[in-house]
Amino acid sequence: MLHPRPDNMHQTVCLLRMLNTINDLVEFSKLEAQQVKVSLSDVNLQYHFKDICSFFSAEIEKKGLEISCPEHISKKDWTIVTDEAKLNGILTNLIKNAIKYTNTGSIEVGCRKRDIFIEFSVKDTGIGIPKDRQQSIFDRFVQADQAQTRLYEGSGLGLSISKAYVELLGGEIWVESEEGKGSVFYFTIIPK
Repeated sequence: MLHPRPDNMHQTVCLLRMLNTINDLVEFSKLEAQQVKVSLSDVNLQYHFKDICSFFSAEIEKKGLEISCPEHISKKDWTIVTDEAKLNGILTNLIKNAIKYTNTGSIEVGCRKRDIFIEFSVKDTGIGIPKDRQQSIFDRFVQADQAQTRLYEGSGLGLSISKAYVELLGGEIWVESEEGKGSVFYFTIIPK
């Protein structure tokens, strides 16, 4: 009697989720122990946004969504000194969440100068976050809608790691959201 082969794709996806969760736990442990250092370098935001939007384009296309990245940034004016890996980690977490919680519509990534800060935003047309949960989503192991955790799998560490990175870069992070209409995550950093 022949037995069907296990679904290799499903196994691969489960393994990747498990590895991502382990990586998040290790990174969060380092952050809690204050073992994460800031490594400064020149970051050209024009190229950075191009790369990050390109990285997510296949996943966004697969879901039938659209993404827009800032186009008003010129090479010369938008080179800043910051920790590129941490900036990338924050934007990656926010865009991944936007993709995960958005079934139709779009994701819009933005950036603007505000006094000594650079303010970034990731806006989606997703499920939104209930008002009473908007502060707690930055806590570890918390997801936006706990009733949906089986549908929207994840470790619940991405936003707490993002918050820690933002604070390391001298800024703050917050969300504005309305259930059923989407969310906008904002964060600031202070370039050196």
